[in-house]
Amino acid sequence: MRMTKCKKCGKEIGIQGAIMLIENKRRYYFCNDEERDIFINQNKKDDMKDKCYSLIYNITNKAIPVVYSRFKELNKKYNWNDIYIALKKVSPSVEKYYKEKYTTDFAFARYIETCINNTYDNETEKIEKPKFHIIKSKKLAISISYIIDQDYYELDDKYNEGWKYYSFKETDKLLGALEDINSLKDKYKDI
Repeated sequence: MRMTKCKKCGKEIGIQGAIMLIENKRRYYFCNDEERDIFINQNKKDDMKDKCYSLIYNITNKAIPVVYSRFKELNKKYNWNDIYIALKKVSPSVEKYYKEKYTTDFAFARYIETCINNTYDNETEKIEKPKFHIIKSKKLAISISYIIDQDYYELDDKYNEGWKYYSFKETDKLLGALEDINSLKDKYKDI
């Protein structure tokens, strides 16, 4: 039987039982579908990373290692596809900065990083962030937690040392429970 090596793990496998992938007129063999998929995804990531590097190279006509280093840091927050999309959006600004204000490689790298982060900060501001409701009484927080079946967050009060406050994610259920509690409080206030 003819043998080959798995492209992902390097294990010896028989060609007849192997999973084959043909990419760019080359044949790759894998132990299983999972290893093939990991290989495909890694190639896609590498391709997007190369596109990011190429875009900068096209602007500068030289490799700037500190820029590539900043890309690797950005890749901890964003995937390579997102970095490439943001880079395409800001490339006119990056090119202008490089031609007019460029002083050091490090400054250029920081400028690119800031542009990419700003692109995502502006987009994420459009997403509605959850609101929280603050309760100062632990007994009330426990009661509300029981009523709405939602855990609360216990936090230190930074203005009053040793004090705590309790926070719930603001939901319709929470607001309804607070209305009911206030109406009960009003009902029994004079008794």
